[in-house]
Amino acid sequence: MKVKTALRQIIVSSVLAAMVAAPALGLSEARSTTGWHEHGRDSFALPGAERLVLAFYYAWFDENTWRRDVVPDMPVSPYHSADRNVIARHVDEAKRAAIDALVLSWLGPNNPTDSNLATLLSVAQEKGLRVGLDFETNSPFYDGQEDIVGAVRYAIGKYAGHPQFLRHDGRPVIFFWHTRQLPVGTWQRIRDQVDPQRSTMWIAEGDDPSYLQAFDGIHMYSIAWSTNPASTLSSFAGKVALWQTQLGTPKAWVATVMPGYDDRTTGRPNAFIRDRQDGQYYTSTWNAAMATSPDWIVITSFNEWVEGSQIEPSVTYGDKYLNLTRDLSTQFKAASRPLAARATGAPDYDVPNGHFFTQTSGRGGGTGFLVSNDGGIRFWDELSRLGGLQAMGYPISRRFSWDGFVVQAMQKGVVQWRPEAGRAYLVNVFDQMSAAGKDEWLLGAKSVPKPLGPEFDAGRPWAETVQARLALLDANSAIKRRYLATRDAMTSLGLPTSRVEDFGNHYSIRLQRAVIQQWKIDVPWARTGQVVIANGGDIGAEAGLYPAEAMAPQPAP
Repeated sequence: MKVKTALRQIIVSSVLAAMVAAPALGLSEARSTTGWHEHGRDSFALPGAERLVLAFYYAWFDENTWRRDVVPDMPVSPYHSADRNVIARHVDEAKRAAIDALVLSWLGPNNPTDSNLATLLSVAQEKGLRVGLDFETNSPFYDGQEDIVGAVRYAIGKYAGHPQFLRHDGRPVIFFWHTRQLPVGTWQRIRDQVDPQRSTMWIAEGDDPSYLQAFDGIHMYSIAWSTNPASTLSSFAGKVALWQTQLGTPKAWVATVMPGYDDRTTGRPNAFIRDRQDGQYYTSTWNAAMATSPDWIVITSFNEWVEGSQIEPSVTYGDKYLNLTRDLSTQFKAASRPLAARATGAPDYDVPNGHFFTQTSGRGGGTGFLVSNDGGIRFWDELSRLGGLQAMGYPISRRFSWDGFVVQAMQKGVVQWRPEAGRAYLVNVFDQMSAAGKDEWLLGAKSVPKPLGPEFDAGRPWAETVQARLALLDANSAIKRRYLATRDAMTSLGLPTSRVEDFGNHYSIRLQRAVIQQWKIDVPWARTGQVVIANGGDIGAEAGLYPAEAMAPQPAP
C-alpha cells in the first residue's frame, strides 16, 4: 500500500493543498490475494534476465513530514526530497546495500516527484546506479483516463531514453501502481495507444495475474498483511507461471521483501504493525522470495517512512537494514536458477498410485505436491469424488497429521482421511481458524465476519439448528442462490456460521468451510453484483494454520 492522498497533503502540503482527499482502500479491497483465485506456478525465467534487486523510493518529503504524529521512526538526518545532496546520499546508500535500482514513485508531470526524478537520474548517472519509475495510476493529478495516457507518453518520452533508466534486454522498465483501477482491456488499449510496438516493459502491481494479458510482469507491493509470507509468495508465483504458460510468452515475476510495517499514525481504520523482530522478519521475507526463484526482487521500501517500511538509516535502527540488504542481495545474486522442470513439460502428470502437481510449488525445478493413494489413504481417488480440481483446486501442501487425522490442504479446502469410513471428508477450516484465534486477522485482512456465538444455537435440536443456520442466507438473495447452486452445498461449503455483513464495497457471509461474497463494485476477480467463493485452503495457509514443513514442496517422484 502507498501513502494515500490524505497523507500526501501532510507530506507535500505546499504543493498538494488543493487535492481532493480520496478514501484509503480497505484491506480486503487492496490486499486480497491468494484467497480468491485459482492459478498455479510451474517454473520460468525471463530470457537473459539479470538478477536485480530494486527498491521503491519516495521523493515527496518536506519539513512537514518529520513529526512523530506522521512517521513511526525518524531518519538519522531529516531532509527535503528535493535536496540534491540528500538524493546523492540515498544513491550512495543504495549502492552500499547492493541495490541495483531505486524505483521512484511518480505522480505525473509537473509536480515535485517529476523534478525529483530528473535529479535522481542525474545523480545516478554520476554515481553509477540505475533508476526506475513507478507510475502512480491513482495520482491526484489525474482527472481521468486521458490524463493517464498523457502521463505515460510523457514518462516514456522524457525519461525512458536516459542512460541510467532501468532496462531489461534493452527495453525501459516501467512499474505501475494500482493497476486494478482500470480493467485489463482498458490497459491493453492504453498500451496500444502509447507503446504499440511494446518497446517498453510494463510491470503491474496487485494480486490478479490476469493483468499479465496487458503487462510483461507483476509484483505485489505489500506482503506485510500476510501471516505467512512464504506461502503467499509461493502461491502467487505459481499463479504467475500458470498464466505465463497459458499466454505462451515469458513474464517477469518480481518478488517482494519488506523489513516490517507500521501505518498506525495514518488514522486508517485497518492500520496495523508488522514487527521487525530485530531483522528476522526481513530475513524471512528474503528467504521466502528467493525460494520462488524470482527474476527480480523489489524491496518495499527504501524510504516509505509514513508506513514504517523503510530500510534507510533511522534513529532506531541505524544502518542495520542497509547492511542486511547488502548481505541478502549478494546471496540472491549468487544463487543459481533451478533446474528446468521435468522433461514432460507438463505442469502436472500421472505417477504410480497418484498424480503430481507443480502449479502451486512456487519454486520451479519440478518441485510440487503429490496427491496419492499411498498407504491406503486414497486422496487421489477421493479428489475425483469431491469434484476434482474444479471443486478443490490444486494441492498446496503435503500430507500431514492434524488433530489425529491425516489431512492435505488444497486451494479450496482441506481433505481429511477418515479410516472408519474409508473416505475423505472436508475439514471445517474456518472453524479451525476460529479455534486457532484467527478471527481478528480474518476480519481485518480478509473481511471475513466473526462467527456467531454459541447462544445462537442454544436449546435447538439439530434439525432446527440446520434450518436456522440456512435461514441466515435469506438476508442476501444472490448469495443464497450461489450457495444453493453449489453441488451438495452442506458437504462442500458447510453451514453458515455468521450473518451476512455489509463491508461497504461488498457483502460477506462466513460458512464452516468457505466465505461467500457479493461485490458492489468492479474488482479484478468480480464485477458489480457478482458472487464469489473464497479459497478456504489458501486462506488457511495465509493465516499460518498449517505446519511449515507441510507447506514445503516435494521433489518430483
